[in-house]
Amino acid sequence: MISKAERAELVAFAHASIARGSKSFAAASRLFDPQTRDRACLLYAWCRAADDLADGQDMGHGMSAVPDALERLAMMRERTEAALAGQLSGIAAYDALALVVQECSIPARYPRDLIEGFALDAEGSEPGNEEALYRYCYPCRRGGRMHDGGHHGCAAG
Repeated sequence: MISKAERAELVAFAHASIARGSKSFAAASRLFDPQTRDRACLLYAWCRAADDLADGQDMGHGMSAVPDALERLAMMRERTEAALAGQLSGIAAYDALALVVQECSIPARYPRDLIEGFALDAEGSEPGNEEALYRYCYPCRRGGRMHDGGHHGCAAG
């Protein structure tokens, strides 16, 4: 169980993450009521950290080739699975995921789908036809649904 003070620290981290990582997401998050904004930021913090780990970036900037893509993917999966199980790791982005998943009952398949999109990149997948393009886009779109319309299953209050 996370204390109010720990939650406040994670929310502050998440707000800083979205402010630094995406001007457009940060602006859009201001359209939400405070509770939804906090939860959107918590989710964004994990998405941003996962994307940065996969792409060798810092807050979405300076993408570089990562020679250890499969190792990074394995680390991302391990940390995400722990977060989905409600385990706090002391890594703010993953603890943010654990918190928002718990508060909003986000189905585990959505974070897992997003990671599968990163796996396709790590494998060097390049869609060569329409079917392959759908396979490539699906995980990212499914993962993106976590950001859509009320965070699927996230009850108000």
